[in-house]
Amino acid sequence: MSKTYTISAQFAKNNAATKKSDLEKSLDALNFSNYIFFDHRNITSPSLKLDKFAITNINPMNSSSKLFREALRRNIFWGGSKTVQRLFQKQYFLMIPHNLRHFYYKHILEKLDPNDFVFLVDSRDLIFQINPQLLSIELEAIADLHFFDERSYNFKSKKLQIHANSDTNMRWLRLLKDDSSYNFSSIGETFIVNGSCIAGKVKAVQAFNEIVCSKIISNRYRFHEILDQAVVNLPIHDNELVSLDFKVHHNGDYILNMCGVIEPQVRLEEGKLYVGDRQVPIIHQYDRFGSYSDKNGIKTREGKYQYQNL
Repeated sequence: MSKTYTISAQFAKNNAATKKSDLEKSLDALNFSNYIFFDHRNITSPSLKLDKFAITNINPMNSSSKLFREALRRNIFWGGSKTVQRLFQKQYFLMIPHNLRHFYYKHILEKLDPNDFVFLVDSRDLIFQINPQLLSIELEAIADLHFFDERSYNFKSKKLQIHANSDTNMRWLRLLKDDSSYNFSSIGETFIVNGSCIAGKVKAVQAFNEIVCSKIISNRYRFHEILDQAVVNLPIHDNELVSLDFKVHHNGDYILNMCGVIEPQVRLEEGKLYVGDRQVPIIHQYDRFGSYSDKNGIKTREGKYQYQNL
């Protein structure tokens, strides 16, 4: 019988996270222990023995790393990002954590059985409401690889969650593609796929992550610009995944990305979020509207922005 794992980065300023994340709390509450957390030099996994490894010995969250990235953003170095790219062409030196984590994923995935199932997830603002092992059985029957979009409309602007309506997402795409001849109008009309949760059989996730890593490592902005969202969307919408059996799920079907308001009503009952009568398996970005505790679940707060009727 195949196993299910969750893998998540927990890069921290002080070299190690000092307290449990909401993600870990939610998994503990579901009696799921097949999780793997990592920072730049440590791996934590209650149920799997993994050797320590370090892709970079420099903490990407320390002050020096942040100053280096800010200097690149301000173009302080002679020649800017092009010079740094040329000098450190195949290095992970001070790479921004959003991009760096995919190279750690690559190493960890190699240690798992190709037929196991894995969730690559954020650790800061994502929780599970359904045991990942149960969820993987349902997803595996649909496709080998799974992505989750942000439709229908943004909770702030009320605009459709397509790339053309998001200056930030379009900027990320342009940084990643970095090609003035590329036609961005077509991808601009597509719904944004959120990069904070990618799921599937290990062998399928590996194949996709190889594409991700190859795009990041060759990009001159990889040290100081966030590319991880764009690097999920571009291969999907540019038909680079035709050899993979994948599915893009609508927001709220399996994961609720709360930056996008969905059409079905969402309700909160005893700390759990439901869409209709179905308890949403994974909640992402709940911290924009409330908080989570392992004892009380989701709790909303009063604020400028509310999510539907919550």
